[in-house]
Amino acid sequence: KSRKAQLHAELGHLYQGRLEDPSRARSSFERALELDPTCTPAARGLGDLAFAAGDFAEAAEKYEPLLARTSQMTPENAKAVSLRCGEAFGKLGEWGKAQRAYTNAKAYAPDDRVVLERLADATYAAEEWDEAAELYRGLLADHGASLEPGDRGQCVFRQGDSLRRAGQLDEAKKLLLEAVELRPEDPAPLRSLRDLHATKKEWNDVVRVLRERMEHAGDNERFDLLVEVGDVFLKELSDREKASKSFVAALEIIPDDRNLLTKLMGVYSETKDWSRLVEVILRIAELVDEPGQQAKYYLTAASIAKGELSRVEEAADYYAQALENDPSLEKAFTGLVACLEQAERWEDLAEAYQGQLERRAGASPEERAKLWDAIGAIYEEKLEDAVKATEAYEQAQELDPESRRRLEKLADIFGADPKRFFRKAVDAHAQLLKTSPYRMESYRALRELYTEAKRADESWCVCQALKSLAMAGPDEEGFFKKHRSKHPAAAQQFFDEDVWFNHVTHPDQDPLLTGIFAAITPAVIATRSQGLAAYNLSASQKRDPENDESVMVRTLHYVAGVTQIGLPDVYYLSEDGGGLSVIFADPPAVGLGKAALAGGPAQALAFVAARQLAYFRPGHYLRHLVPSGSGLRAWLLAAIKLATPQFPVPGSLREKVDEHLAALRQHLPSSAQSEVTTLVTRLLAAAPELDMKRWVAAVDMTADRVGFVMSNDLEIAVALVKASPDDPATQKERLKELYLYAVSPEYLQLRQKLGITIDA
Repeated sequence: KSRKAQLHAELGHLYQGRLEDPSRARSSFERALELDPTCTPAARGLGDLAFAAGDFAEAAEKYEPLLARTSQMTPENAKAVSLRCGEAFGKLGEWGKAQRAYTNAKAYAPDDRVVLERLADATYAAEEWDEAAELYRGLLADHGASLEPGDRGQCVFRQGDSLRRAGQLDEAKKLLLEAVELRPEDPAPLRSLRDLHATKKEWNDVVRVLRERMEHAGDNERFDLLVEVGDVFLKELSDREKASKSFVAALEIIPDDRNLLTKLMGVYSETKDWSRLVEVILRIAELVDEPGQQAKYYLTAASIAKGELSRVEEAADYYAQALENDPSLEKAFTGLVACLEQAERWEDLAEAYQGQLERRAGASPEERAKLWDAIGAIYEEKLEDAVKATEAYEQAQELDPESRRRLEKLADIFGADPKRFFRKAVDAHAQLLKTSPYRMESYRALRELYTEAKRADESWCVCQALKSLAMAGPDEEGFFKKHRSKHPAAAQQFFDEDVWFNHVTHPDQDPLLTGIFAAITPAVIATRSQGLAAYNLSASQKRDPENDESVMVRTLHYVAGVTQIGLPDVYYLSEDGGGLSVIFADPPAVGLGKAALAGGPAQALAFVAARQLAYFRPGHYLRHLVPSGSGLRAWLLAAIKLATPQFPVPGSLREKVDEHLAALRQHLPSSAQSEVTTLVTRLLAAAPELDMKRWVAAVDMTADRVGFVMSNDLEIAVALVKASPDDPATQKERLKELYLYAVSPEYLQLRQKLGITIDA
C-alpha cells in the first residue's frame, strides 16, 4: 500500500506540475492518503493546491502535521514546507503557529535572510516585543548591508518599534529616527516616534513629529494629522488658540466634518470666542438633515448672538430659522419676540405673532387668544393702528369670549373713535352689560355715544335706565324728565312676526319648543279646561271691549290691537278681589277682579294688560294652563312620541305621557299632527336641553318686555316687577333682564318701528 500510495502521489505531482490539472492532482493525492495516511508527498501536494487556491485554512491544516516530518525531507523541501505553513498561518492571523513554522524553517536554513525576515515579522505580529527586537537586530547585523534601503528601513523601524513597546525608549528613539530617514514616505516610523514622545509626555515633540509627517501626507491623512495636533494642543498643552488654528486648517481640507466642527465648537465655547462659535454652529446646522436637530443648533446660535454678542437683529433671524424647522420650539418664539421688541421692529413682531398663529393652528383657544391679544397690543400701543388692533382683539374675543378685561379694552378703543366704531362700541357695551348689568361705565358710555351721534331717543332711553338705577347725573336726569311721557305707548305700527321674533321675544325662549306648545294647545285646552259655570260665569256676561266703561278693558283692547294678540273673552269677577287673571275655559278668557276694575295710572294698567295678554300669544298659554315643569315635560314628551314613537320616556312619566299622547291623537286634526311631527323633528335635530324651567322663565321675561314696551316707562315697569312674586324667575333676574332690554338695540330699534320715540 505504501508503494502504491507513493505512485499516486507522484502521479498527483505530475498532474499538478506538468499537466496543470489541479482536479486530477487532488484526486491522486487523496487516493494516496487513503492508501497511506502518512504519505508526506500527498499531504504536501494537497497543501500546495489549497495554498494556490487561497484556501489558507486547509493549507495550514495539511502543512502543520508535516512540520514533525521535515527531518525525513531534504533541507530544501523542509524549508519550503515550513515557509508555506508559516505563511498560511500568517494569512489566518495565527502568528504563534506561524512563528513555530518559521522557527522550523530556520533549523534547516539558519542564515537564510528570507527565513529570518519572516520569523522576525511573525514575532512582531505576535507582539513578542523583546524577541522581535532581538530577531531584527540579528537580521540587520547579518544581512543589513545586502538589504535595499526601504527594506532596511522597515527592519530598523520594526526593531525600534518593538523596543518602544518593550519600554526601551532611548534605544528605540535612535532607531525610529533612523527609520524616518530611510523611509521618509512611510507614516509608520513617525507614528511610533509620536507614540514614544506621548509615552514620555513630550507633547511639543509629538506636535513636531506630526507636523513633520504632514510634509509627505495626502489630504485625508493631513486632515487627520491636523485634527490630532489640535487635540494635543487642546487636551495636553491647554493651548486652545493653537488648537483652534489647527482645527480650522483641517476644516479647509474637509469643511463639512461634523465631528471636527463639534470639537471646534467646544474650543470656541471654552475660549468664549462667541462670533466664531456662532459661525461653527451655523455650519453644523447646514450639515444636519433632521429638522429638530437643525432647530436646536439655530436656537443655540440665536441665544449666543443675543446674550453674548448683543446682535439682536442677527439673533432674530436665527430664532426664526429655528421655528421654521421646529414650530413647537417655544424658546425660539420667545427669543424671537424678545429680539424684535428690543430692536423695536413692531411690524415684524406683529408678523411673528401671525406666523406663530399659523404654526399653532391646532393649539387651544386660550393659547391662540393670547397670541391675538399680543398682536392687538402691538397695533394699539406701538403702531397706533386702532383698526388692526381691534381686529386682533376681536379675534381673541371670539376664541375667549369670557374675557371681560379684553371686552372692556375693545369698548374703550371703539369709544375713542365713535365716528368709525359707533356700532361696535355700542355692541361691546351691550356685551359688557350682559355680564355686569349694573356697570355704570357702560351706561354712561352709551349715553355719550348716542349723544355725540345725535341719537336723541337712544340717549333718552339710556338716561331713563340711569335714572331708574339711581345713577343719573343732573344733565341726564333733566333730559329724562323733559321727554318722559305720562301715557302708554302711542304705537303707530302693529307688532308683526318680525317684531315679535327679533325685538320682543327673550333669546332664551326656544322658538321650536314654543311652536310645539302652540300646535298642541287645542288638545291641552280640551283636556284641562273647565266650563264657565265653574267660575260662576255664563257667556251672557262677556264684556264688549270696545265700549266697556272699564279703563282696564279698554286698555286690553288697545294692547291687543297693537300686539296683534287675539283678545280673549273678558269677564268681570265681582267676587274676586284681585287684578287680572286667566279663566281656564274653552275658549280661554280673562277675568277682571275688583283691583283691575278699580283702575289706576294709565301706564301701570298698560304694563299689566300687556303682560297678561302676552300669555295668550300662541305657545305661551300653556305656561299657565300647565303650571308645573314636570307637567309641561309630560306634554312635550307626548308630542315627541307622536312624531317619534320609539323615543324613550322616563318610567315616572310614562303613564302621563301615554294619556297625553291619546289626547293629542284625539283632539288634533291630521294637519296639526303633521305640524307637530315637523317641529319635533327639527327640535330633536337641534339636540336642545329641553329645560322647561328655563323656557317658562323666558316666557315670563318676554311678557315683562311686552308690558314695558306698552307702558312706555321703565320705572313703572320696574316697580310692578318688584311687586310681583318670584315664579319661576326671581325678581332679581327679571329686573336685570329688564334693564338690559331697556338699552338694547332690539328695544331701541323697536321704538323706531312703533313710532314711539321722543322725537316722533
